[in-house]
Amino acid sequence: MKEKAVLRLSMYLPNERGHGGLKRTAQIDELLKNGGIRIFDLWNLTSPKSYIDKIKYTIFGIRLLIKYNRFKLSKSKIREGQLIGYTLYTLENQLKDISLNFTISSFIWEYTWPKYWYIPLIVKKTGLKVVGLPHNLESLVYSQKSYKKPTLQSPYWLDEEIQYLSWCDEIFTISREEQWLLSLLLKNIEVKFLPYFATKLVFQNLLRIRNLRANEKLSNHIMVLGSAVNPPTLKSLVQLKEYIKNEKIDNINFDFVGFHMSFLTKEDEKLPDNIEIFDNVPDKILENKLSRAICALIYQVPSTGALTRILELQLAGVPIVVNCHAARSYFNKKGILIYENLNDLKNKLNDIPNLEIPEIPSIDNTLENNFINAVIC
Repeated sequence: MKEKAVLRLSMYLPNERGHGGLKRTAQIDELLKNGGIRIFDLWNLTSPKSYIDKIKYTIFGIRLLIKYNRFKLSKSKIREGQLIGYTLYTLENQLKDISLNFTISSFIWEYTWPKYWYIPLIVKKTGLKVVGLPHNLESLVYSQKSYKKPTLQSPYWLDEEIQYLSWCDEIFTISREEQWLLSLLLKNIEVKFLPYFATKLVFQNLLRIRNLRANEKLSNHIMVLGSAVNPPTLKSLVQLKEYIKNEKIDNINFDFVGFHMSFLTKEDEKLPDNIEIFDNVPDKILENKLSRAICALIYQVPSTGALTRILELQLAGVPIVVNCHAARSYFNKKGILIYENLNDLKNKLNDIPNLEIPEIPSIDNTLENNFINAVIC
């Protein structure tokens, strides 16, 4: 009997110690492997060997562009048509090789960026089921531009994103809010919820930090976590830093810790003594800070997806003070204090001594099984 397998297009290689996108891919990777499913990634684009096939696949791509009103006679659009056609050629050949030893029935589309709008169309041409796994809704993310009409910024190209997501057979979202929204807009597609959960290695490490916190004397430091390479997160972190400076909240120390945190400060900017920036810190320093911080503070402008760090802070037993936009999918949880906006934050910080320790979250096996069943059916 042949082993089960899936094809996948992801923006990232799995990395459970990276930023949120890398962690989400690592979660999916582990989930599939635990289900006994081999993963083959659609990379390494190949071109047809014969001149006739090169013309044939390029014409296919150009016709697809014309059909969806995306073609203008130009070198760049002919190259895009060629790229689409060669992607189909690569996919067909990869499938032919994989099918010799594996049973494959579905394609996981994680890389749902607008640049790859055509992926579900060419995948369906091969007969595979398309399972969409968007990390977030790109058209609703701060500063993201339409690929079809680059003059359009979020949220004014939502209809474009909804169109290409409508070509999926099933969709799994990382947040309940996106499940609700897509269920309203895509009435003929089943949209299901698959929340983020830490991989086994990360889970065990966070429980170890939880145990350390039980025996450590906590500091007067609040951790502000985030990946400043992400535009909405960077904007949010800068706003939070400016708020702390302007409001002169000087009775608490704030440690801004995360990827590319140096983006927060301008050259020669002088920060108050109670704000420190820690950029790309080693795991040991991060763990030390997590084991001693009085709580974590999160602020984010409205966006989509779900913050992986909230679940991880829960596992580590770190109380969380988070604004309502960042708390999506994490409402009404023990140890999570929600504030409405920055004007509300100063008062909420007075409640920190009363914060409870978050409970250890658990994953709903039914949600994971829904995903595995969708992939192998």
